[in-house]
Amino acid sequence: MDSRIAIRALDGLAIALAGALAVVVLIAAGQPLFTDDLWWHLSLGEAYARDGLFLAQDPQLFTAPGPPSTSSWLSDRIFYAVWQIGGFQALRIFHVLLAGAVLVLAWRLLRRACESATVASLLWMGFMGLSAYRLVQLRPHLLTMLFALALYRLVIARDAPGGRTRVAVAVLLLLVWANAHSAFVLGPLLLAVSAAGLLISFLVDAAPASTASRSRIAVLGAALVLGSLATFVNPGGIEPHFAYFASGGETPNLLRVADEWLPVSLFGLPVPRLPPSPLAWFLVWGCIASVGLGAAHAWRERFGKAPAWGLDPALLALAVVSIAMMLTAVRFLWLGIFPLLLLAEILRARRAQDANRQPKVATALLAALAAAAILAAFVRVGDWPMISRAISADRYAQAYPTGKYFAHAVWMLRDAGVRGTLYNDYTLGGFIGYWLAPGLQVFVNGSLNVPPAVMEANRAIRAHRGLLPGQDLSALLDSYGIDVYFGIRLPIDRPGSKAFFFTTTDLEGARGWIPIFRNLDSAVYLRATERNRANLERVSAWYESEGVPFDSEIGFDAERVIRAAPVWAMRRGLIPVDFAPLGRESGAASPTRRLAAQERLAALYAALGLYEDALRMDRRTLQLDPDNQSARRRRVWSLLHLGRDIDAVREAEELRDDPAHSQAARLKQAVAELGSVEDPGAAVSLRSRLPLFSEEEAAWLKTGVPPAEVRAR
Repeated sequence: MDSRIAIRALDGLAIALAGALAVVVLIAAGQPLFTDDLWWHLSLGEAYARDGLFLAQDPQLFTAPGPPSTSSWLSDRIFYAVWQIGGFQALRIFHVLLAGAVLVLAWRLLRRACESATVASLLWMGFMGLSAYRLVQLRPHLLTMLFALALYRLVIARDAPGGRTRVAVAVLLLLVWANAHSAFVLGPLLLAVSAAGLLISFLVDAAPASTASRSRIAVLGAALVLGSLATFVNPGGIEPHFAYFASGGETPNLLRVADEWLPVSLFGLPVPRLPPSPLAWFLVWGCIASVGLGAAHAWRERFGKAPAWGLDPALLALAVVSIAMMLTAVRFLWLGIFPLLLLAEILRARRAQDANRQPKVATALLAALAAAAILAAFVRVGDWPMISRAISADRYAQAYPTGKYFAHAVWMLRDAGVRGTLYNDYTLGGFIGYWLAPGLQVFVNGSLNVPPAVMEANRAIRAHRGLLPGQDLSALLDSYGIDVYFGIRLPIDRPGSKAFFFTTTDLEGARGWIPIFRNLDSAVYLRATERNRANLERVSAWYESEGVPFDSEIGFDAERVIRAAPVWAMRRGLIPVDFAPLGRESGAASPTRRLAAQERLAALYAALGLYEDALRMDRRTLQLDPDNQSARRRRVWSLLHLGRDIDAVREAEELRDDPAHSQAARLKQAVAELGSVEDPGAAVSLRSRLPLFSEEEAAWLKTGVPPAEVRAR
């Protein structure tokens, strides 16, 4: 085969693989809406459209010290306008278009910088490896990414034409940016850093500045001064300029947001399920190496010890600052575009020095292999495992993943018309508030428009404890006037994940609280006070209209509901579609079939808080299989939740340590600790934090459980 044909084929393969990665990222961006913050952005967009920009109070949060920040009001209005036009599916299309625009602009910048489609493709894949986690979230930061790249192309890039028109467009871009996202301060920073890079270059260079260089400084200076002034044309005036520095004072510290503001540890391995992914972490090191190479060569070039590469000093300065910001917070990993652009210039300069060298098949083959390796790494150890959780063939057409937001419980509260204040975890606030506020307002959401004490309280509630000495969970909830408690998740053991928690069983049997809903992975409790009498009446009336038994004294009884309204129970996520056959199979003649059915039923009962039923079913299981460790674990767990600690001690003696199920060791440890715990509140907290299921068992348990319906509002 002619070497030229082989080279073209291999180059085409590398480019095609880069395109395939872009398609993968866009598929992830177009998945059902899973960005938690989108929901409160939609709520604010609706409020701004209805009441104007200067709201009297936060429409979602009852803990907010004042109205929400207007730093992203324009994005909020845009999101809401798109929703008005075409609903949630239109938002998904809009998301893909935004992410696609960022990718296209990044490709064009890299292609111009290196003058090689193959090299640009590899660098583009590097950019996607760094930025995919941000690209798949529909939030105002997408506009920041787009505007930053556009600003670079308009006035910062070395080949950007000067002139007043470009400056005027840049100023207009900064004005819009200042109303679209609080990260608009990045725009003036990029301009200032670029101008500083040019000035420093002139100071250390013995040769006089060229006319083109002086023109670039003039353009950057004009864009910086006029653009900075334009950023003050926003509803908040000067306040949005200091939003980052104000965090931790009147608002919670941004480091609380683990997937955004945590720094990148260069010498520590990435944390599972959190950015940066191993691939992104490796690419950060690559960016650092590229910037170090460029800076070292520029220094040696200045003293005549290296051939001239002619690297753009403005871009070099941007790359250095970008590395600093990338290390400061994972949300800035996408700024790796500037070190990648610098690497593109380095590679172009090296290729120009070897202009007489003929292209080689080996080089093209290496490029194709590198592209294949990046694509494979992205899927295996890149952002893909984190960004593809809501993607499945049978649910991709849904507007949003109802399971992620425990929508069965949300719809119950909405349909029953419950009013007041609700405790929720941070990640759920936007969704719950979107569907239930202002009638039922939430405790916290991703806007962080709450005092730091609220986030501290949220952490304490997760841990089933109070904040003050002698204060228990119920007292802490009372201190905030909580009417409704929204508990979530199955008790899953997730090793290595510090952020995982479950609160479904937190208020089981708690004095002063009445359960008003329960299914496998969520529970809703109502504070039994005089102020909630109307809420209790609403709930009772709704259950009556649904034909579902509900006792206003003892609350929601899952066993009665399953027995009296099995179809309703199935639709609301209490039982799987094969629940009735499971009951029949539990008495089958075949021991194998009987054992499988009994194990599944026992797990379902335990997850629903029907501990006596679970114990009864597991007793039958152990009669068939005396060494069944899953049944032993469930029995210890159920006995502990019933407060039968002495029986749990005896049962725990039969538990074996199992590397595949770390829950066994934790249960045995808990049983041992409970004997020495004198504080009743501490004992309750210890029980509530005990996991029962592995992730595989949880998936098995929920097989056949219908998801909540997707509503259109």
